[in-house]
Parts: sequence; structure tokens; C-alpha cells
Amino acid sequence: MTCAVLSIGTELTRGELVNSNASWLGAELTAIGFEVVEHIAVDDNRARIISALERLVERTRVVVATGGLGPTTDDVTTEAVASALGVRLVRDDASLEHIRRRFERVGRTMTPSNAKQADFPEGADILPNPAGTAPGFGVRFRECALYFLPGVPREMKTDCSKSRSRPRIRPLAPNNLFQSHLRTFGLPESVVGEKLAGIEQGFVGTTIGYRAHFPEIEVKVLARGVSLAAARDVCERATAEGCGRAWAPTCSAKPRTPSRGMVGRALRARGWTWPSPSRAPGASSGTC
Repeated sequence: MTCAVLSIGTELTRGELVNSNASWLGAELTAIGFEVVEHIAVDDNRARIISALERLVERTRVVVATGGLGPTTDDVTTEAVASALGVRLVRDDASLEHIRRRFERVGRTMTPSNAKQADFPEGADILPNPAGTAPGFGVRFRECALYFLPGVPREMKTDCSKSRSRPRIRPLAPNNLFQSHLRTFGLPESVVGEKLAGIEQGFVGTTIGYRAHFPEIEVKVLARGVSLAAARDVCERATAEGCGRAWAPTCSAKPRTPSRGMVGRALRARGWTWPSPSRAPGASSGTC
């Protein structure tokens, strides 16, 4: 099932903040089985938020958005969603009480502006925020399910890790995707691409992507199948084939394998060793 990540915030479109939320969500959504097809960022503007939503709901079946749920005048996400759905905003008493108590716990008084964080589009599924004052919420827009989460990374991640939005989103995934990673060392990206040519045709349902970060090339192998087990089988066979083609000593199917481990394997495969302290450099023809 296709999914998009929508990041809302003028600080993102102006480049004032790095959009770490989009990267984190993209990886999480892929891991639970979604095909993430688009990441977009839009500023805190009602009309442009509505336009982005209308476009995304026509292209995808799930949208996960972050940002614009705060108490200030530039936080207009909730209002924009209500306008797009053609519904009114409704205040949730339980959310309002949660916000008030959170302020009391730190010895402060809730300001009137914070009360707007307890307003939601009519009929929304409210997602409590244990780490802050901005609850998230979920709605249906035509055939698409949309979830709106806080923009503060710690709060957004807490929402997911504390099982608020995750159990609502996970069942929507078809659960027929499986991805693995290869890491190669010491080969140019073009050479790795040539070595892996034909794998996508040889393993139907497989897509290969590349990411270069010298001196390594990361290869992402994503497989689709009729089930998770079928996808995993294709992915693992394609990964094994790819690692063999990229010359096994310089390739790892474990994304966290350090470069020094791959270098060590490559040296051992050649029979090369570093001279011992008792030997003069270059005394052995089997050294590197």
C-alpha cells in the first residue's frame, strides 16, 4: 500500500531546521510494510496545506503528517484539515484537561492559547501525547487514512513508540514487503551497479536502490511478494546473489557491520597480514 510523509512547518521550507522527522518516519513506515512513495514539506499556510492534502489523498492510501499542532498563530494544521474535510472544530474536554494538568505538574498556569490544542476536526480519532501538550489525531479523507502527529521529534517518536498511532497504522500495511541492506567497501558506485545488473530481472518483485557515502556504497534490496514470507524469501535470495557479485569479502548484508570488519575480511581472503613488531617493514612478501 502506498504511503506519503507530509512535513508541515515554515521552518522546514526555509531550511531553518533539518527535517529529521521525515527520514525517521520513512524508515519506520517502510519497516512495517508500506511503500513510501513521497516526502513533501509545506509551510504553515492553510491554503497550501489543504492543496497538499488534496493531492496526496488522490495518490496514496495513507498519509502521516507532522507539525503545526502547537498553540501559536502559525500552527494552522488542525484548522486546515477541518476545512479540507468540510467539518467544524470540536473541543475535546479530556485533551484540555491533560494539557492543564501537564502545566500544573511543572508549576505553571495554562495560557488561553494552549486551549486550541484540544480542538480537533469533528469525528477525529484523538491520539494522546504523553510527552507534550499537542495531541495528534487521525481522520479519513475520501479513500485515504491520515494521521497528524506533533512536529517536535521527541514527541512524534514517543507517539509512535508508545503505541498510540502505530497500532492504528500498522494494520493498513499489506505486510508483503521485505527489505535488506548490503554494504560494499572500496568499489565505486558505478562498478557496484554494473556488478548487480540484472538482479531485478532475475528476482521478480525486487527493486534495488543505491546510496553512496565514501568509502562505502549501501545497496537497498526491497522485495514485494504475495505475503511477507514470500517477499522475504525473494529478498534474501537476491541479497545473497548481490553480495556474491559484489565480491563477498568486501560486502556485508549486515548494515551495522563496521568498515574495518569488511576490510579485515578482504585482507584475510588475500592472505595478507600486517608485519609483527619484531619484523622490519616489508620483510615479508605476505604483508600489506
